[in-house]
Amino acid sequence: MVHEPPEPDKVPDRIDKGDDVQRRFRYQAAYAALLSTDLLSQNSEFEEIFCEQHEDILVRRKDKTFEGVQVKTREPRLGPFRFGEPEIMRSLERFIECEKDFPGKFSRYAIVSNCGFWEGKSDSSNMVFCLDLVRKHGGSTSCFSEVDFSKRIEELSEATQSDSSFVLQALLKVRTQQYADLDRFEVVLADAIARIPENSDQRYDVLRKAADELIGMALKAASLSHESPKMSYIALFENPEKEAIDLTIQEKRLTSEKVKRIVNQVLNHAILLQSQEPVGILNLPRGMKKMELKMAMGGLSAGNMDNAKDLKYSTIVLLSRWTHMYGTTETRKRYEHLRVFARNVCQEEYDSVKIPGSPFGDKLLKEVRRRLQDRYSEIKHTYIDFSYEHLVGIVWMLTEECKVWWSEEFEIPEVVAQ
Repeated sequence: MVHEPPEPDKVPDRIDKGDDVQRRFRYQAAYAALLSTDLLSQNSEFEEIFCEQHEDILVRRKDKTFEGVQVKTREPRLGPFRFGEPEIMRSLERFIECEKDFPGKFSRYAIVSNCGFWEGKSDSSNMVFCLDLVRKHGGSTSCFSEVDFSKRIEELSEATQSDSSFVLQALLKVRTQQYADLDRFEVVLADAIARIPENSDQRYDVLRKAADELIGMALKAASLSHESPKMSYIALFENPEKEAIDLTIQEKRLTSEKVKRIVNQVLNHAILLQSQEPVGILNLPRGMKKMELKMAMGGLSAGNMDNAKDLKYSTIVLLSRWTHMYGTTETRKRYEHLRVFARNVCQEEYDSVKIPGSPFGDKLLKEVRRRLQDRYSEIKHTYIDFSYEHLVGIVWMLTEECKVWWSEEFEIPEVVAQ
């Protein structure tokens, strides 16, 4: 029997560690995202979070001090980390270097791990116990009287070219924490998002999507990519090197506004309004004739008509740009949501202000504008490139479609309807 050779695209790679490396990067990003959710709390002690800025994660506190976080991962079968292992010693060396480079600026350091830290015995391999001794003895060498881990201190001292007393003072600020398993960190992050009061009733699949978006935010912040257009003409600045550094650090920063915008965008998409009628994003109402006639019948001014044309055109341009950026399906969902949103406001105000036998378009337009301005805050965090003016533009698109009226309804002449 002849056996066909295996296909390389159907057999898993026994050597490539790329998938595992990506998972570890996502784990670190997930922990940064977890910290970022704390920014949304009114009682948060954090002000900003930075990814890959001196440490894996740098936290700026509201008291203007900083916390440095190193994230260490490995397969659980290898067991918890021990004091003296290269990965642990490198993290401690980073903390000591930060103490030297930024004296008095750091209030705390943390090593976070998926597999925990070995505490089998109270000896020099038990870093948790040794750090407790350092704190118990106030960072003095008397901490060696209970367990002699002076060799570890000597190694850190030599590696950082610091005296032992400085190393011990730095270790006073070090804490350890075991975070989620490598296969559960996204679940833990989703649970953290659910604990934000306004998110407690969200579906689990939506919370997982929000967690994924926050991890993506942290991964992007950890990279060296820039979105600022300034990078295209950076050489024109008086000090281009400083400007480039400032832009790099800015991209690494996670703020409460950025986190809230991303979470709201995902959660709000889960409750998009829908129309019973199909919405054709590729066949938008590009004419103006019916809109002009209906505005005139409602007694609206020529100035309002010119303004309406500009806003309607601007909104069509935006929807076209969305189609290129997000695709037809996503743009249709957004457009349908905004159409139903705007049409409901117009219908409510129409029923409220209509005057049989008299033009009432001017009063209706004032009320519609007022309502849309009041409710724009509900969507501005979801569609960051969508303005109040675009929302009014959708009203004029609905007017052209005869979904919105500025007077009592009437039959549109055939010459205008064509």
